[in-house]
Amino acid sequence: MTPKTILINRISIRGKLVDLTNPIKFTIIPDIRKQNYYVAYNPLNLYAVHNEQDVAIDLVKMQISTLYIKYVYEDIENLTQDARELRKKLINIVYGEVEE
Repeated sequence: MTPKTILINRISIRGKLVDLTNPIKFTIIPDIRKQNYYVAYNPLNLYAVHNEQDVAIDLVKMQISTLYIKYVYEDIENLTQDARELRKKLINIVYGEVEE
């Protein structure tokens, strides 16, 4: 089946709904044979597979939220260079382009 794209405008971080400055694009690929949905957020190489599309979408949102909590709330001095780059990407996802 043909992949489709949906725009995500909000995610939950620490129980608080956060409106994203710019919507992010999730790719959804239905697998009719296995009755699953593959949902991906390619910029961070995140994905989830579930038999319900909405659940798969929520799982990818939860991955973004978990990474945000882990890397953005951590003291930047404790992060490696790769982790700092991921941190910047996560901040940009939520707040748009941010200079550090």
